[in-house]
Amino acid sequence: MAKAKDGDIEKIVESVEDATTFPVLTEEISFPGAPTPGAPAAPGAAPLGQVVQSAVRDVLGWRPKANDTKGFLAALNQSFTTTEVEGHTEVTWTPKTYAAQAQADLGFITGAQASIFNQAKVALDQALPLLDGLTPLRPDANLPDVESMRAIVRSELVDLVNEVGMEGGPRVQRVEDLFFQLGGNPWTLGGKGSVDFREVEGHLGQVRDRMGLKPELVNTVDEEQNLTNFIILVGYTNSLFASWKAERKFFLPFTGEPFLGTQLVLLSRALEVVDEAVQEVFFAAQSVFLGPAQLQTIALEFDGQPSMFAADLLNWTQSFVRTEGLVLLRDQGKDGVVSFRETLEKIEDLVESARTRSFGGRQVPARVGRGYSSGRVQASLGKLGDQLEETLRLASEIRRGPAPVVMEISAARRGKRVRMELLGDFFQDGAAVFATPTDLATPKPADQGVPAAPIPADRTDVISSGMIFAVFSGQLEGAWSIVVRNPDGRSSKPLTLPNGATEVEA
Repeated sequence: MAKAKDGDIEKIVESVEDATTFPVLTEEISFPGAPTPGAPAAPGAAPLGQVVQSAVRDVLGWRPKANDTKGFLAALNQSFTTTEVEGHTEVTWTPKTYAAQAQADLGFITGAQASIFNQAKVALDQALPLLDGLTPLRPDANLPDVESMRAIVRSELVDLVNEVGMEGGPRVQRVEDLFFQLGGNPWTLGGKGSVDFREVEGHLGQVRDRMGLKPELVNTVDEEQNLTNFIILVGYTNSLFASWKAERKFFLPFTGEPFLGTQLVLLSRALEVVDEAVQEVFFAAQSVFLGPAQLQTIALEFDGQPSMFAADLLNWTQSFVRTEGLVLLRDQGKDGVVSFRETLEKIEDLVESARTRSFGGRQVPARVGRGYSSGRVQASLGKLGDQLEETLRLASEIRRGPAPVVMEISAARRGKRVRMELLGDFFQDGAAVFATPTDLATPKPADQGVPAAPIPADRTDVISSGMIFAVFSGQLEGAWSIVVRNPDGRSSKPLTLPNGATEVEA
């Protein structure tokens, strides 16, 4: 048996002591569930406030928030339409069957999702009456079997529209399964795609076969119109599958820059998870006899930064994800996302450092106390850090603008100083210029050393979105690779400044 290390034994002893010192958790922690289609909870099953909030979420698709009149009005406009009829106003509620499940206060269905969702809604509105009006051409049709298959197709069409309108983007696997159920192999990624009514498979094919919707069974004009309705129904679904196939790439993760509205919905979900994680830290602290007042006395030390009390860090995190961060995301567009990301990076770094050294942080257990150093509190802090990291990843996928492009570089040296003029496009205020020797700019085998780190310019002046002046204090010998990095994190492709390209200034 391998010999245990002293550190491992110490951790085991601390865990046993914690288990015998602090009470066993028996209190159930619950959080409000996500809104789902269906009837609101029955009165009495939950406190009145929760019942009202659940009803608002079910009817409006909006999470109630105090003083958020803008979000409430947006939710009302999405869920209800008003029309003037014979001198009076009629209000119509858009039922969940046809409504997108998008959160109205932060993020909307936009871009490719809005395109395919609107097309799907129009197709559904046209297709359902056609489906309901189909009648069998076969004299021996089994009516119960016909009606059961009609109900299945109807349900799948409705589910398809709801899925492509789901907040945060549809589940690709679910959409493709619904297409397969409706049309079979032709409506898969490896299938032939568009098919006519005689080749369609799946449940639509079963509707055709059970009803006998075939040209050879047509005898009258009315029967031919009945067959035509089925052909149109297949055509609508054909068109919808073609649109899905063309837009599918936008719903795959890590394949490019997402649409802002869709990404804001995902960010709003992530912020709610962070909020819950902060509450869990407070709960874990209370379970080891650390109340709110005592958390105000635990000073956390950070490398190169002022200390901060534990309660202040947690309250800042909670305040940011509940109010400050939402304002940045909702009201300031992509510029707000950049500011949001910068603050979130700071908070994440502080939360990671708030853990004790044995858990990868910077805090000394003897200084923060035994309760704060317990496994419970440290595990909850670890979860909070993980959720902040995931939220930061989602925010980092939103870029403020195109990546900078360097088209031309001219340089002149005077003594040991090199002055460059860079011409291009999409340069942002605060952009930085970096230089790397081209023979060291690409990775080398391990035995040849590590590539040199990029050298930042000592001075960078962004004259316009198409011009930058940069000054390097060290003389640049040989050929150099020049890169411009914008404040939003996007960098230009390297452009080589050839050997001898610098001219001596008079």
